[in-house]
Amino acid sequence: MESTEQTSSATPALRRRGTRHAPAETRRAQILTAALGCFAASGYERATIDDVARDAGLSKGSVYRFFSSKDALLFALFDEFERLVLAELDGADGDEVLPKLERTGAMVADVLGGQRHLMQTWIEFFGHRGSRERMSGLYDRMRQRIARMVRAGVRSGEIAKVDPADAAATVVGALEGLLLQAMVDPDFDAGRRYPGMWQVLERGLKGTKG
Repeated sequence: MESTEQTSSATPALRRRGTRHAPAETRRAQILTAALGCFAASGYERATIDDVARDAGLSKGSVYRFFSSKDALLFALFDEFERLVLAELDGADGDEVLPKLERTGAMVADVLGGQRHLMQTWIEFFGHRGSRERMSGLYDRMRQRIARMVRAGVRSGEIAKVDPADAAATVVGALEGLLLQAMVDPDFDAGRRYPGMWQVLERGLKGTKG
């Protein structure tokens, strides 16, 4: 079940690591990497804890020491991605708003759009009720952060006088639209299309200031 693609260095907690006597943090990351591959290869419903344990090179009991259920594994993968996205949005407070938004979007397009095993697992999030509820919360937190950033950009004159909530929904929607196209079309490269999409968004956000 091992993917031939390399997990991005932007997601260190999902990289396969491990020695025979590995620290707990390393074991946890090892299990999450195995779960990522299993869910992508077999689908969430068909994948089992036995599959994850086998792919991780661990016993089933070792997996259960860290994760109480298959749902817990899926939620942990989602939480890893959420931390990654929100850390990008929250980082470097002194940075201008538009470059920070561009970097965050580029990271998401690269991590998800450029790696099919991650994309397949992202699809699994949409199909699981608990994950959908978490995704709703993530989208809300992303929109709130982006709206706050846009509001600051308007005050500084970096961004035109736009409605921050509308701008946030547009930025999130445009990025998700790229990823959706990549989900259904293997030939669509979200990472390659992202720079052009961002240029369009940036022009709209800059607008005519004043």
